[in-house]
Amino acid sequence: MNRFLKFKHKISAQIPPQQRIRIHNVGHTILSPYLSKKYILITGCQRSGTTLLFLMLNAHPLIYGLDESDTGFDYPTSFNLLYHFLKGDYTCSKLPTRVSDVNKIKKFFPQAKILFVVRHPYNVISSMQNLWTERNWIHRCAKAELQNLSSLFPEINKLDIDSLAEIYLASYVWKYKNLALSIYQEKNLNLLSLKYEDLLNNPQLMMENILNFLDLPWSENVLKHHKFAKENRINYIGNTRSDKPIDKTKIKPKLTLKESDLEVINNICGDLMSNFKYH
Repeated sequence: MNRFLKFKHKISAQIPPQQRIRIHNVGHTILSPYLSKKYILITGCQRSGTTLLFLMLNAHPLIYGLDESDTGFDYPTSFNLLYHFLKGDYTCSKLPTRVSDVNKIKKFFPQAKILFVVRHPYNVISSMQNLWTERNWIHRCAKAELQNLSSLFPEINKLDIDSLAEIYLASYVWKYKNLALSIYQEKNLNLLSLKYEDLLNNPQLMMENILNFLDLPWSENVLKHHKFAKENRINYIGNTRSDKPIDKTKIKPKLTLKESDLEVINNICGDLMSNFKYH
C-alpha cells in the first residue's frame, strides 16, 4: 500500500462513520465527474479476461491500478482519483460485479473511459464451473448477479432463480451481462468493447488500439505485465497470477461442459452469440 493510502486510512479512521459517508458522497457528487476524465473502468462478465486486461494496463507507467479487493468491490474514492490525477496518472479499476451500474457511472463518472470485455460463453461458463472457493462460482455468485441485473432487465424477475440449475444460471448471467453492453452504448459513454480472444491472439494490435482510445502513449510494458508489476502481489481474485505471461492456449481452453450444457447455452445465449460472431 502506498504512502497516500496509509495516510488516507489513518485520517479516515479518526472520522465518525456517518461523517465519512457524507464526505464520500460529496466527493463523488462534486469531484468525481471532473476527475473521471482520467479514470479507466474495466467491466464485462466475470471470467472474461478482465483481470488480464487490468494487469496489462497496470504495467503502463502512467496508469495506477486498483483491483476489486483494493476498493471493497466499489469504485475508487474521489481521494484516490484526485491523488493520481494530480500526479498526472490515470486510475484504472476492474469491476465486473458493477455492470448493472450504468446509470451511476453516467452520473458520477461521465468522462470515464470504459473497456467492456467479451468472451465466448462456452469458455466463460466452463471457467465459472472450475473456479472453486468451497463451492464453484456459479453456486456462490450467479443468483446475486442476476438480481443486480434485474434493475436493467426486469424480465429477469420472471425467472424462478431459486429453482434453476447451475448451467441455466450461468447462461443467463452471460446473456444479461453482455446484453448490458448495448445499454452502455445507448448512454453515449466513452466505451470500447473488445473480445478476450482477440486480446490473446494479437495482444500488440489490441493494446495499441486500447491505448489510442485512452489517449495514452505506447509502452512495451503492457505486453510484459508479468515483468512490470507495480506491487509485490502474485494472486488476484479469480486465481489469475500476475507473474504469468499472456497464454494463447486460453483462447480455446479445455471445456468441462456436457452436450446437454451446450444445448442450454445455445438456447439461452444463441442470438447474442451470433451478434458477437461466436459459433
